[in-house]
Amino acid sequence: SEEILVTVLVSILSVVGGGLVLAFVVWGGLWVWKQHQAKLRLQKEAKETRERVLHERVLSSYSNLAQMGFAMVVVDATEFLKYGQLTSFENMILAYAHRFLSDLQDVSDFCAENMILFISH
Repeated sequence: SEEILVTVLVSILSVVGGGLVLAFVVWGGLWVWKQHQAKLRLQKEAKETRERVLHERVLSSYSNLAQMGFAMVVVDATEFLKYGQLTSFENMILAYAHRFLSDLQDVSDFCAENMILFISH
């Protein structure tokens, strides 16, 4: 009778222990799955944010192209070469060797008739 009691207790403890192990395995699996889903959600949100920011930058750049916030200044090559070296913008203005292009239509018209070489110093 004592052996039966021990056998019953061992059986009960085995079933309870197995149930606890199974519960921890299931709980651990759910936790890992939830963490994975959260990571995927954050990656998706980060990608959408990057795409939205890029889209906004492209739209902003396009808008800035349509509205020049500054004039484009060009100098005829023959005038530029008369100086024999790079010279300041102020000297070019004082010599009236420049031309202001204040909007996209002016730039477009000028580029249709002239070649532009960009030099920055």
